[in-house]
Amino acid sequence: MGKMVVQRALITGLLAGILFGLGFLYTPAVHAYTTKSPEVQEMVRRAIPFLEKASHEEPGGMAVIGMALLKSKVVPKDHPKIVEMFEAVKKAVREQDPAGWDTQYSTGLSLVFLASYKPEDAGPEIQRLIDSLRRAQKPSGGWGYKSKSTGDTSMTQYAVLGLWEAQKTKFNPPQTMIDNVATWLLRTQDPSGAWGYQGTPSNSGQLVKQEGISHTMVAAGLGSAYICNDLLGFTPKAKDEKRSDALKELGTSGSSGDSKVVHTRIDKQRLYASQQLGDAWLRANFVLPKYYISYFLYTFERCQTFRELAATGELLNPEVHEGPPWYTMGVDFLRKTQSKKEGSWENGCGDAVDTGLAVLFLMRSTYQSVAEDRHLGQGEVVGYVGIPEDDNFTVKQGRVVRTQNLSVAESMDKALGGVEIDVPALEAAALAAEKNLGGKKSDLLVKKYEKKLREILNDPSPDNRERAIIVLASGGDLDNVPLFIKALEDDDLVVVRAARDALRRLSRKFHGFGLSDDPSKNDRRLAADKWRAWYLSIRPDAEI
Repeated sequence: MGKMVVQRALITGLLAGILFGLGFLYTPAVHAYTTKSPEVQEMVRRAIPFLEKASHEEPGGMAVIGMALLKSKVVPKDHPKIVEMFEAVKKAVREQDPAGWDTQYSTGLSLVFLASYKPEDAGPEIQRLIDSLRRAQKPSGGWGYKSKSTGDTSMTQYAVLGLWEAQKTKFNPPQTMIDNVATWLLRTQDPSGAWGYQGTPSNSGQLVKQEGISHTMVAAGLGSAYICNDLLGFTPKAKDEKRSDALKELGTSGSSGDSKVVHTRIDKQRLYASQQLGDAWLRANFVLPKYYISYFLYTFERCQTFRELAATGELLNPEVHEGPPWYTMGVDFLRKTQSKKEGSWENGCGDAVDTGLAVLFLMRSTYQSVAEDRHLGQGEVVGYVGIPEDDNFTVKQGRVVRTQNLSVAESMDKALGGVEIDVPALEAAALAAEKNLGGKKSDLLVKKYEKKLREILNDPSPDNRERAIIVLASGGDLDNVPLFIKALEDDDLVVVRAARDALRRLSRKFHGFGLSDDPSKNDRRLAADKWRAWYLSIRPDAEI
């Protein structure tokens, strides 16, 4: 016990030193704050009436209002305004195609709100947002304006946060999405350690100069890198002495230093080096921005929370421990700038969004989300934490339930065996296929459902078309090659890439005919012609 106290003291001292360094030698006027400090609580209480009357035309703005009220801990979770914003965001996601939105701010923020409030009541909408992010992800790995080819560091941070929130509630964003954005963050870091606004990816192992560097963009890029650290399973798993015996029996080790197993192509040490370089830039260059300060403070709180988590797998409770210098600095600024009449803030994003972001900063919103993901309470699994990483357990009404022990083959069979294939079932089948089922079992399963899968290649949803290609390709049947060749000229690049990869896999021509991740229509036509010629060379009598 004494050893544990000493270790904890050393960790706390180390973190205090690190975070003081990231406080940029700021000396508070009177004292440091906690989220329970009277000054903080008073600011939040004064902001609530304004947020209760606030409105926004964009789903992202609605999400910020709803999240701020939810995280305020002042109003109940079933507060009418929170419910109103929840239903409004769900409606927007159902009635519009989020992949068609010009920016991904609304997509990411909507995903954060729906996944952190009542994910059990928004499953289809959460899945739709994840699918839209997959379609909207740039070939380079970031997210940005629909009209631009570049990834946008500002938008990408909210897509990454949304994927994290979705993952902690047991939705499973494709691993390729996470790997691709982590790669983009590594490739768009400036040699100085900063990130710019519109990322310019390096095509070599050397970092290249970035444009539009600012403190806000560095916090956004660095924060996204630290979130990826957790998404990729690199965060050390701290011992949770409060974990229930029942969960321990279900297979959770609870041992310090354990990490969830993620199959990723990202090099942990390279990501760590990138984070260290970004931290060094912030220490050397920090000043409080002149504009969009609520936006910056919320971004910085998120960055520093995930930074602390990456260091030890633990967090200091901001309700008990005095905040680090950066938190005190933010509180002092917000105290001086809150409207005496309205209780609101406005510093660049509009009063509704700026007020919501200020409350999220004051209440350490990111800390709340991470704490929910790491701890248990009242016999329930908060955020579905503590479930073994296999298919033998699920969560129903907040509790761990043992399910039938299914092999990968049986899981795939179950997913494909329904009268209709909905999005989650087809996703499960595609994930099973990507686990390299292989051999006779794979051939037999795909053959069994081949007719149904071929029909899905004409489904209106590009995500369903993509998944059907993945599953069909896992069966190894060359009869499907003409279908994949046709899919090379699909209107959606997600489908085109799946078809290209399927053809490479089946032909054992692992470089194919050179089709890139972002090919032109002419490139796709030329590649399709080459694949037809290849297919006829091995099957001269085939009809294409």
